[in-house]
Amino acid sequence: MFFIDSYGLTAEVIIYSGEGNAWYGHAEIAINDTIYSYGNYIENDMRGPGILVKTSKEDYLEELNSTRQFTVIPLDLTEKEEDGITNFYESLITDGKLYDNRSEESGYMKELYYLSGKYKTYNAVWRNCSTTVVDALQSSVSHKKLSYTEKPVESVPATWYSQSILPTIDILPSNLKNSLSSSINKSDSIVKECKTYKVNTYQNTSVVSNIVKRVLNIIKGNEE
Repeated sequence: MFFIDSYGLTAEVIIYSGEGNAWYGHAEIAINDTIYSYGNYIENDMRGPGILVKTSKEDYLEELNSTRQFTVIPLDLTEKEEDGITNFYESLITDGKLYDNRSEESGYMKELYYLSGKYKTYNAVWRNCSTTVVDALQSSVSHKKLSYTEKPVESVPATWYSQSILPTIDILPSNLKNSLSSSINKSDSIVKECKTYKVNTYQNTSVVSNIVKRVLNIIKGNEE
């Protein structure tokens, strides 16, 4: 069953294993119908220009799932928290500049931006896709616990941990996946489930999502 949070919105961390030079995999975040994905999309190397991709979620995931499996980790966030994460990424776009618009080539919205400041340079072993996802979460969800039981992320406040406050860090997407999935159903955790889609099994969920959102809006309207 596709997870819809109590506010009728969707916030998900998406993680998949790597291929070729990107053996360490990739992590990105989806807020409602948009995916934000940080990485080095110019030079196929461990270090290079920091690029943020903003793309249509459903089209992108269906295309991705045609060749590989990935894991979706829905997060139970409030509308304000989701807006905060969106603002985090949109501010990076505002401070950066458009590198390439591949929307026409892809057949759906897909924009690439050069970033500036701390995200100007991508480094696979320091500032990468996983650490940027955590930065986005931390920017908006500081009052909730993630209840890490594996490797807590260095930049996250110690109050988010349930068992460890060691200064270790989820460098690899697989480590981030283990950390998030290990907190499922723990007290105050924002992680409620973890679903892996094998190749060619992902189906467009936007229709179901929109129906649930509409029902919830009707209920809220009746309550008012």
